[in-house]
Amino acid sequence: MLITPEQFYMENLFANTKQLISSIVPLQIKENNRNYLEGSSVYIKIDNRFFLITASHIAEKSTKLMVQIENDWISSIPTNNFYAFGEPADIAIAELNHELKCYKPLSYSDVAFYRNLPNNGVLIALGYPVSKSKVYSNEATLNFYGFATFEESIHTYNIYNTDNYEQLILYFDKHNMMDKNGFRTTTPNPYGISGGGLFWFPEKSKIGISNPFLVGIMTRWDDRKEKYFFATQTSLLKKLLYDKFGVNLMRNYK
Repeated sequence: MLITPEQFYMENLFANTKQLISSIVPLQIKENNRNYLEGSSVYIKIDNRFFLITASHIAEKSTKLMVQIENDWISSIPTNNFYAFGEPADIAIAELNHELKCYKPLSYSDVAFYRNLPNNGVLIALGYPVSKSKVYSNEATLNFYGFATFEESIHTYNIYNTDNYEQLILYFDKHNMMDKNGFRTTTPNPYGISGGGLFWFPEKSKIGISNPFLVGIMTRWDDRKEKYFFATQTSLLKKLLYDKFGVNLMRNYK
């Protein structure tokens, strides 16, 4: 069977999505002797310093949150503190005391900053939806998922009274999505991807696609209308990392 450019692009797109699994860290809590998925986070390394970034409402349970440190070893997050930032950021950042050996962090070169998102390519929200996890007596089986989306119009930003230089509003129709084979499908509820990454996959070319870039941190899903994701722009993340931790991400500004 001949592979068309569209099929080739779709196959490469999802292959690259899988490569990002190691940089998206599921956050768990333990209650009544059971582990539950609480949300997602983005793992990043900058100048030999390691950070976890998630949504601020996930970090409200920071003293209970756990991550996989090594194989079969789940422990509290190795950090002294989660710094939560209210609106408009709505994210929380923790500097880790050591690396997470089970995961591979993004580097600063994997992060891009845009005043306005490019109007080509594909946006994918990545994380661990609660509906795709299974809870057992002493562990939780977690499944990674990617949600294709695109930025909403300025009209929607006005309705939500949101500044598109700080927050992103993304259209998401769970009943009309595309699977890895290009067929329409219904997705699981995205609860749990809060704190996950929003990645931009550049426009397709004759040889496939280039590497994706982190452009946002997922913060919430409008479960009332079931149509919109919200994410914090990496341009705002850059400012918070500099103000709180002295980290300079200016080297990769678009």
